[in-house]
Amino acid sequence: MKTKLFIKGPIPLWWLTIANRSGGCTSAVAILLWFYDGMNEGQPFKLTWRLDDVTGISRQARQRALRKLEGAGLIQLTIRHGASPIVRIIKDFKDEYESKGVWGV
Repeated sequence: MKTKLFIKGPIPLWWLTIANRSGGCTSAVAILLWFYDGMNEGQPFKLTWRLDDVTGISRQARQRALRKLEGAGLIQLTIRHGASPIVRIIKDFKDEYESKGVWGV
């Protein structure tokens, strides 16, 4: 029996809201970052070209999306010249939406 892949949650709604508002293909990259995060048990992970293959986006678009996520405070990015970037998802960020309770929960 083949292992079925899945995205490990929970993924905070505030995190997805900010990622979705970043525009472009940032949402697709953000979701797959959570997949990699789950596969690496929440530890920082090396981001390979496979992300581009799964999302169907170019390396340049991926880099723009990563920079947007980093600028929004959602990830920490370590760029190494000539090597794949290292990504850490920031999970303890407190968004104004969550703190004001506008989600209705």
